Amino acid sequence: MAMSIALETQGRNYMTALATATANADAGEVKIAHNLPAIPDVVYLEPLKAGAILSAWTISTKSATEVGVTKISAVGSLDANPQLRVIAKLIHSIGR
Repeated sequence: MAMSIALETQGRNYMTALATATANADAGEVKIAHNLPAIPDVVYLEPLKAGAILSAWTISTKSATEVGVTKISAVGSLDANPQLRVIAKLIHSIGR
């Protein structure tokens, strides 16, 4: 399985990362260290290629240290460019 994550941007209350599966047969979960001070309130998955929709990416876990995303279907990878942007955010609060 050749799936990878690359941190794209990091802020105090948000993080974005790019997920790449290099072959159609790649499926499974990949963990992303978010470096946020708490469990993310929201996690968005933004498909970057039409094939990412066929791959059926989903959020599998959220914890105080990482977010897990899973590529369910072994299709749609297309090439070695990122297929998915993962955005994790904390909702702004004066208490944080």
